[in-house]
Amino acid sequence: MRFVLVHGGMHTGAHFDLLSAELRALGHDVVTPDLPGRGERAEEKANWDGCRAAVADTIQEGDVLVSHSAGGYSAALAAEVKAPLLRRLIFLAASVPVDGQRMGLASLVEQGHPMFVQVEGRTGPEIVIQSFEMAWDSLYQDCNEQVARHAFAQLVPEQVGLMLEPFSLPSFDSLKIPRDYIVCLDDRSGINAKVENYSKMLGLSQVHPFWSSHSPFLSRPHDTAELLVRIVGS
Repeated sequence: MRFVLVHGGMHTGAHFDLLSAELRALGHDVVTPDLPGRGERAEEKANWDGCRAAVADTIQEGDVLVSHSAGGYSAALAAEVKAPLLRRLIFLAASVPVDGQRMGLASLVEQGHPMFVQVEGRTGPEIVIQSFEMAWDSLYQDCNEQVARHAFAQLVPEQVGLMLEPFSLPSFDSLKIPRDYIVCLDDRSGINAKVENYSKMLGLSQVHPFWSSHSPFLSRPHDTAELLVRIVGS
């Protein structure tokens, strides 16, 4: 199989290195595109059309599209235009977008949140996580310190303009693609409060529980790889 892994906010494709290695060891191919404004595309101004294209342009027939956290938005946008090619769509502790709405982080940025600091970036206002300790406690608490520090060092600013831009995906709900949702049971990011609603939006009668923090691709990469393969084979 071939897995396309879509990273979340402030992360890059490189955050999937451990999981990618495990999937390849199991005999599968992996692609980890960087979204605009992140990683190798850090100089670009991010918008949802660009995020859609960044994922859609990597998709080949039979691919399994896996998204993490805010990567769920870009994955859903790409799935809408590449649905006939996709074998399965898996949300890993990921957000599910609603046509016409904005990403969930938008309200936190507007209201202010102690975890985030707003700075001026190359393309306008950006937010960053203000300390390693906050990131470790909220995103990586089941990772050892070395892994958590490496992940924190790889984080990049998130462009505020992208957060405030509404999604346009009028046909996502009607796509004929098998869908799954993995719930990370020790997730402290706040996303679990929305899982019941997300599962209804995806038309799921059950989800896949998995004991980890918000970032199992770092803390449990081997087990995460085996779970993904098992889901696709079910």
